Amino acid sequence: MIRFVKITPDFLAASSEVKGPTRDPVATPRHPTAIGIAMIFSADYKCVDFYEINAARKGKGFGREMVTAVLGSLPSDWKATVTMDQSDGFWEKMMRSYPEKLEL
Repeated sequence: MIRFVKITPDFLAASSEVKGPTRDPVATPRHPTAIGIAMIFSADYKCVDFYEINAARKGKGFGREMVTAVLGSLPSDWKATVTMDQSDGFWEKMMRSYPEKLEL
């Protein structure tokens, strides 16, 4: 489903859709059609922050697949955080699945 990716030294966004003239991947929470993720990286703090995540088709496991892919590829001394939780329970489920890697 992910077709578009934008990478900078400290940011990654990937989505099934893009927006605007710069074709930025859409990961806005509660977007009606996009499946996407946006993350901020800090090599100094060895941390990735899940900035935005959206899976328009709820209950299909797309959100879990994106989180699993990110956490599975992180170096062992890195952590993942969630700054703003607007998920209605999604991140609590992920925290139970990945307590050693994920911090809310």
